[in-house]
Amino acid sequence: WEHAEKYTRAVQPENAENNRVVTIIQTLIIWINAKNAKVACGDQIPEPIKAYMDLLRNCYNIETKHLLK
Repeated sequence: WEHAEKYTRAVQPENAENNRVVTIIQTLIIWINAKNAKVACGDQIPEPIKAYMDLLRNCYNIETKHLLK
């Protein structure tokens, strides 16, 4: 989360309104890639990741579960 947020802040203009959403998307992509590469901890989707997936689906109509292999 911290690395994704630092990167997002570095490439976006100051006071970007979508900073949190971009950070959530980056965090999900990082975790999904780790899960698909079989380097994520555990077999279950962690609660924060589930919450981010639900947030993106319910608020922004962005589906991410299909990215899991």
